[in-house]
Amino acid sequence: MKILMVLTSHDKLGNTGRKTGFWLEEFAAPYFTFLDAGAAVTVASPKGGQPPLDPVSDTPEGQTELTRRFKQDPAAQAVLANTVRLGDVKASDYDAVFYPGGHGPMWDLAEDPHSIALIEAFYNAGKPIAAVCHAPGVLHRVQFQGQPIVKGKRVTGFTNGEEEAVHLTKVVPFLVEDELKRLGGLYEKVANWVPFVVTDGRLVTGQNPASSRSGAAALLKLLSPDALTPARFIDRFEQIHGVHSGFRRNHAKGLGVSGFFDSNGTGVRLSKAAVFEPGRVPVIGRFSLDGGQPNQPDRSDTRRGLGLQFALANGEVWRTAMINFPLFPVRTPEIFYERLLAFKHDPATGQPDPAQVKAFEERHPETVEVLKTITAEPQASGFGNTTFHGLNAFLFTNAAGTRTPVRWILKPMQPFETATAASLDKNYLFHELIAQIHRQPLRWRLIVIVGKPGDPTNDPSIGWPADREQVDVGTLTLDRVEAEELSAATDIIFNPLMLPAGMAPSDDPVIRVRSAAYVESFTRRAGEPKEPSAITPADVKKGE
Repeated sequence: MKILMVLTSHDKLGNTGRKTGFWLEEFAAPYFTFLDAGAAVTVASPKGGQPPLDPVSDTPEGQTELTRRFKQDPAAQAVLANTVRLGDVKASDYDAVFYPGGHGPMWDLAEDPHSIALIEAFYNAGKPIAAVCHAPGVLHRVQFQGQPIVKGKRVTGFTNGEEEAVHLTKVVPFLVEDELKRLGGLYEKVANWVPFVVTDGRLVTGQNPASSRSGAAALLKLLSPDALTPARFIDRFEQIHGVHSGFRRNHAKGLGVSGFFDSNGTGVRLSKAAVFEPGRVPVIGRFSLDGGQPNQPDRSDTRRGLGLQFALANGEVWRTAMINFPLFPVRTPEIFYERLLAFKHDPATGQPDPAQVKAFEERHPETVEVLKTITAEPQASGFGNTTFHGLNAFLFTNAAGTRTPVRWILKPMQPFETATAASLDKNYLFHELIAQIHRQPLRWRLIVIVGKPGDPTNDPSIGWPADREQVDVGTLTLDRVEAEELSAATDIIFNPLMLPAGMAPSDDPVIRVRSAAYVESFTRRAGEPKEPSAITPADVKKGE
């Protein structure tokens, strides 16, 4: 799947003397949405090279999960700095085209003959096109069968109200809403700044910057209607667990923590990431239990999770989402999607349907051995003495440019105790965690496992040999606990692809699906009223 993205080369905001260009979110969100779906993405602009960025889109308050990811991704930055010249692009080389907005396209792309001809070539060849925010304005001279391409089609784009809100009604060459209506488009809109996407046949349009990710998802749906998208993954979690307003669709039950990481400096030989330089960085985290039920009773055999965000001195962040299983149960996203339904608990028994499990294991016999390995590990008595695994393989690059495949684990410094029978207290794991942290900080050693040539990096269900070098790179200390209502961790997406310079994803397909699904889950819960969490601020205070 090959997708072309077209950005503006125009940097003057009319006669205001101010700069404009493309809007960062409208590039970053679709770019990573396409990349995580396995697409090959080419970026073009009228002049080629580095396109101008609208400085207003790069303010601190304008940052999103995917713009932050872009700022920490040297490969993505290199793609943007070296866009191909639009006049050298052929529609026949791609499956679809996507136009991000910003005010810049209103001046150059809207009148650019190469852009007009390119869009017409895509559409005449039966290929889908998409444009968001101001970019639907680039369609105003595009025709199909002698008529404006938008005539008689449902469309949206930056509204008159949104343009008025940014005080540029008298500056832009034309108003997107008015122009689409003038051309015969069946214009639709929602409230200002609310995500809104319209698909009519092969034409996808989005209203504003917040619509850019969903606009990209709509384009992917046209290209591969049966593809396993982030939306389908989260739909499956909702099918299994129901929808609980304001909560994560998986690992819904949780508790916020914070502390710090002390690097001992040994990690610098493997990675140039600032987190491994000697010193201390602040950490925000969240302990959780597997599943989408925020009020489920604690059980010792429920998968445990720990999400962490390391805030580095250079402004970068590193996020990782770990679990207490040494291996991922399956090797591909598709098998995991299937497994979710096969292992769905029957409300009557509280257990999966044996027939469904048997049928799944017959289709995927390799998963039986993986599950045996996972369940052979004794369960720790609580969160505080649990070992957490990063699961996926990543690539570290050091200052000399040497690249090394790695995995990582957190080994507790608290003594191990085997889990006993579940307590009558339905929240006993979390209550015990609260009490432990109030007594004294909890600590883990961060261990990097160094891979060798031939060690699989694309299959999280296969472990590496036990004799692989393990490098102790520092100590994680968690000394504060907070209920979800008060914790900064509640609104953090523990995206495994939020990586600082010196770390990069491997070829494991599960990583990208995890990343995209986490973003989809956050998008849904962010727009919902939040129900009370199982662990309340009073519970946390009680443990003091």
